[in-house]
Amino acid sequence: MRPRWAPSMLATVALLLAACTSAEEPTPPTFAKGRPTDGASPQALVRLKHEAGIAACPRLPAVGGPAADGLPDITLGCLGGGRPVNLAALRGVPTVVNVWAQYCGPCVQESPLFQRLHEEKGTPVRVIGVDFDDPLTARAISFAASVGITYPQLADPDTDLRATMGGTALPVTFFVDAQGRVTERLIGPVTSYDQLTSLVRDHLGVTL
Repeated sequence: MRPRWAPSMLATVALLLAACTSAEEPTPPTFAKGRPTDGASPQALVRLKHEAGIAACPRLPAVGGPAADGLPDITLGCLGGGRPVNLAALRGVPTVVNVWAQYCGPCVQESPLFQRLHEEKGTPVRVIGVDFDDPLTARAISFAASVGITYPQLADPDTDLRATMGGTALPVTFFVDAQGRVTERLIGPVTSYDQLTSLVRDHLGVTL
């Protein structure tokens, strides 16, 4: 069962949404088909994302298809608006892809570890999150803000990644090498920064 948010957090989200106006024309966010959303406009989501300090989704070159043993040829929207990302194009830089949701307790606990990896000075590792099976985009952005997540975030409200994840339990983390190959799929949470850096070293060949 997904936990309810505290009234104070919901009130904060409501105030932010009410104050959001922008002349910017953002790329429309991805919404789950036939499922209720939290009613935020694209402009409101862009403002929330900016205030949270979440980085823009990366601009990636086009590819002819997925690498052998790579992530699927699936394009996901950027959480809160922005350029979409083809997962098969995550190449050139070793990448850690963490699949999470704001209603997942273990995801909350491990998220600071991925933020620390993102902030590590001089690291050649890219960190990207995927908000999975969650049509409540504003709530997801507010969760990211509450725990200080600033690395790029994608959205998969329609669970396009489900077949690749090896199950439905969250979190799931993919370690993708510079050639686009998935060298490790971790089902379950990362419990320490030492564990995360060991996974990066062992499966991406990067020592931090």
